[in-house]
Amino acid sequence: MPMERAVVKPSIAIYVSPHSGQEGKLRELRAGMEEEGIPHTVAAGEGDAGALACQGAASSALGVGVGVGPGAVCVHFQKLPPGKPLFMLKDPAPAALRVLGGNAARLVKGTPFRGPGDEPAAAAATTPAAEQLVAEIVQQVLRKIQEGQGR
Repeated sequence: MPMERAVVKPSIAIYVSPHSGQEGKLRELRAGMEEEGIPHTVAAGEGDAGALACQGAASSALGVGVGVGPGAVCVHFQKLPPGKPLFMLKDPAPAALRVLGGNAARLVKGTPFRGPGDEPAAAAATTPAAEQLVAEIVQQVLRKIQEGQGR
């Protein structure tokens, strides 16, 4: 009888050193990754954020690891030397964590990173200026249809 192997889905590995506040950090990191469409796994670990991220990158089939510690959050890529993470944030705000999670996913996808103040494309498209522009275009089209030019 052949043995079945467990299928390991390629994902970003998030290693967390248990501490208070970890759930909020994880929620924002995961949201950023989900917005980019990249899967992730979460496991408990020991050490600082840099060591956890390096461990995650080594265990991830995608080569990207995130370490979550009490005072910092770190993203590491397996092709970088240990101790030289790609991103390290000390005591990050929730919005920064979402961007960091998205940037870890963008590393996998090979797309440009977002900066701390950058909005996701979907949010940027719904700014008041964009809504006003769309409303003006719709009004112009409706006028042309009324005048018989829209056929």
